Amino acid sequence: MNKFHSIFLLFSLLFLTSCTNKNSLGFSYKNDFNAKSVQNTKKRDIVVNNEVKFMFFVTYLNLVDNKYNNNNIDSFIVGFQNVDKKDFDLQKSDFTITSKSKEEIDERDGKKEKIKDEKFTKENNNIFIGEKPIKITKLDKESDLVKNISLKNNWAEYYLVEFNATKSSKIVLDIKSSTFETSPINFQK
Repeated sequence: MNKFHSIFLLFSLLFLTSCTNKNSLGFSYKNDFNAKSVQNTKKRDIVVNNEVKFMFFVTYLNLVDNKYNNNNIDSFIVGFQNVDKKDFDLQKSDFTITSKSKEEIDERDGKKEKIKDEKFTKENNNIFIGEKPIKITKLDKESDLVKNISLKNNWAEYYLVEFNATKSSKIVLDIKSSTFETSPINFQK
């Protein structure tokens, strides 16, 4: 009788495990959008005197959602959190967001070496700026876009930021401030 129970248990377990979903993402992520956003989200902390002062989270939407898979526009969700203040408004802040292709960054670095000892003028300063967004839309924290991204923060303010698309296979997003130094964020297209 003991052998019979063991064999029955073995076949029962085999049957139950063979009928389950083999997709490991089903256990970790709510949906395909959320799973893809993990791969296309990056976070940066701005640290001053060993304290985090500012955090931003960027998700490249073109590879995450078919709705944003557009050859003419590069779309990002950008989340900002000022650690010292509760509210943040991108339009009222001194932060600027620009994008460049990897090739433009390499070209800029070459020009930067040539003019590093010169005084900056309008003509040579534009190599440091980049493409400005064509549209910035503040997102409600309850919107489906914000709810489904993988890395989010309840205290952050989120924006949909759109740029004219670059032809490059890599895009570099720069978020700059006159108060803080920031580092560029690279995304593979």
